[in-house]
Amino acid sequence: ASAGVDATASYTVTGMTETFTLPASPQMPMPKDVTLTADSYVADTTVSAMRTGELLGIWAWFVAHPGEAAVKADFDGMKGALRTALPFFNSVSGTGTITNLKGTTPMGGFSADKADVVFDMSGATADGKLHEKISLTGLKLPEEMMPAWVPPLLPNAVTLDFTFDSFDLAAPAQILLDEMKPEGELSDEVNA
Repeated sequence: ASAGVDATASYTVTGMTETFTLPASPQMPMPKDVTLTADSYVADTTVSAMRTGELLGIWAWFVAHPGEAAVKADFDGMKGALRTALPFFNSVSGTGTITNLKGTTPMGGFSADKADVVFDMSGATADGKLHEKISLTGLKLPEEMMPAWVPPLLPNAVTLDFTFDSFDLAAPAQILLDEMKPEGELSDEVNA
């Protein structure tokens, strides 16, 4: 009825480890590694009115146009497939819990017993919305570089919660499709 497929997903990840490198900067002239670990991440996600048929149409278009030359030869066809699939989905939302989160950074280690995550966002619709929330409990921050009086003032729980709504994602998506060119350059008006 809503021109798409509603779907739910639940997943659990255990024994997570991720390492990434912070690029060099004037403050840190050498690149530095940051490592995150967690015992588990349990999450549930819901997608409303995902345009699966149209998204499959995009996939089929790319399968039928392998390689850069084929894509450039029918660039308007690709833009048409993308335009047909908009807004891709009405909304996607989810909740998750990360347990025993630990991080190692150039400034020291940090940890949280639990991180609860909530998100809700619209597709490329005229009534756009984005809500994100992360709550950390059992938070411990690196104290090595702090004056002695600071650690007793640090919270052991922090919540960051923000919402943006009533913004139009449909119009800029259409403008971007109108302005896309095979060479990858956008017009001066779009770049301004």
